[in-house]
Amino acid sequence: MPGGNILIDAYRAVESKVSREGDVRRPLLEQFFEHAGEVLEGGRSFLAVVNAPTGYGKTTLSLASALAAATRARYFSKVVHVLPLRSIVEDVAGKAARVLGGEAVGVKMMGVSWEVFHAFPLNVTTVDTFTFDLLRLNTKKLQRVRMGEEFGYDFLTQASLLNSLVVLDEAHYALEEEYMRDAFYMVLDFLLRVGVPVVVMTATLSKGYEELLRKLARESEVEFLKCEPLTGDPFVESESGKSIRLGFAPTAEALEKALGYRRVLVVANNPARATCIYERLRGSRRNVLLLHGRMKPFHKREVLEGVRELEELGEPLVLVATQVVEAGVDASFDVLVTDPAPAYSLIQRMGRVARRPGDREGAVLVAEDGPYSPYEEVKVSKTLRWLRERGGGFKPRVPSTYAELLAEVHGKRATEVLPSAFRLSQVMAKLYDPMSRSLEVLEAIEKLMKREPFLREFSLPVDVDGEVILLRPIEAYRMYQRGLLEVEGATGSVDPGYFYSLAKRMALGGSVEIRFTGTYDPGRGLAECTE
Repeated sequence: MPGGNILIDAYRAVESKVSREGDVRRPLLEQFFEHAGEVLEGGRSFLAVVNAPTGYGKTTLSLASALAAATRARYFSKVVHVLPLRSIVEDVAGKAARVLGGEAVGVKMMGVSWEVFHAFPLNVTTVDTFTFDLLRLNTKKLQRVRMGEEFGYDFLTQASLLNSLVVLDEAHYALEEEYMRDAFYMVLDFLLRVGVPVVVMTATLSKGYEELLRKLARESEVEFLKCEPLTGDPFVESESGKSIRLGFAPTAEALEKALGYRRVLVVANNPARATCIYERLRGSRRNVLLLHGRMKPFHKREVLEGVRELEELGEPLVLVATQVVEAGVDASFDVLVTDPAPAYSLIQRMGRVARRPGDREGAVLVAEDGPYSPYEEVKVSKTLRWLRERGGGFKPRVPSTYAELLAEVHGKRATEVLPSAFRLSQVMAKLYDPMSRSLEVLEAIEKLMKREPFLREFSLPVDVDGEVILLRPIEAYRMYQRGLLEVEGATGSVDPGYFYSLAKRMALGGSVEIRFTGTYDPGRGLAECTE
């Protein structure tokens, strides 16, 4: 590619491989590559916000950028695609490998993969791993760093990230999670100040967060690129023509109505409730599947593969799931029954309805009596009130129909969404100090974590038939009380605080073996109906 915009050339090459029958042109991505190429060609860097609806094919941006880097590293040597959830890392990497070839795609997650330096043309990783590596704490060497035996490739690890294009995907998760939001802000600020081009991708960015990102770009003296569907965008035009009916009903009534459709998605706010609904529906319909976070990774992959196969065969399907369905599940349903949730989460769930180009209509039923937890009651109440009063023209893949909803619920001004950066002040000081070594950074993080979590709430890894399931301390306590967990060093009765202290110890680098001693249920996983 001797001349012209190599990013657009790479995008067209990738698009020809990934497009499916019935797909329409997506000019938003062309818009990004055109603007990004101009900025990089001028020797400048950027913060790009790609605010595209669910189903738009945003991952193509990373694939095309990686192809451009592999063909001719004119602007950056590689791409690092960062995701908030482990459950979708392998899915994204698998899709990328089918397009770019397996030798072009690397995966790095704590305790899972062998990759060390994010050295592939396309590197798919989690927010946790990316943050630690940027902090000069190589996740493959953390234990030896903690023991003072080495620095763990600290500067090499960070440097590998600084010559990349960094794509922060599904950014709404990081922006809405209390602990992750603070780290997200710290990481983004650092990347921009050292001139790394960054793309923030999401379908649900409120005006407040947009204002905050603009402020960061301005302070870092980089270009701010906002890419969103323009008037006449073929994808949005197609989605505007679909009929998505929105209604409210008690759970039992909503489920009864939903069973009149062929492809049904039910999203509950916790595994126990999802399991209860699964057991209720299993006898009334065939092909009823359950998906939640308390399943073995292999089990979850089997369920998702089953969903894909049933959709391809045109078979009737009921998928009962928790929030794990909000990202990385590329399936289309005729109807959604969902527990109440804040705007960003509901829009993601609703984005699974009538998702294919040939789908022309669908329905969404919000279960009025469903629990608001684990979400903030204020945000859920605002969301439901807005949908009841102004949701008549709401369409989950047409951003103009829900922009005001996002602003109402998730902030209109930057001052409403500012992170608590002072929490991380000591960690930030080490990150910005070019002379600090990995041990010093680790000490700052450990000091913080003696008070509160860093990045995510404390959790406990439980060995289940050689695979790991993460449980909250209270969940582990309840299972231990029932004789279903074996904990190294624990004897007799213990209180919930014991498991919280275990989780804290593990987050600080300690170790403890926790093993599931019951019989793993191939349908329900570790969840049970407790209603």
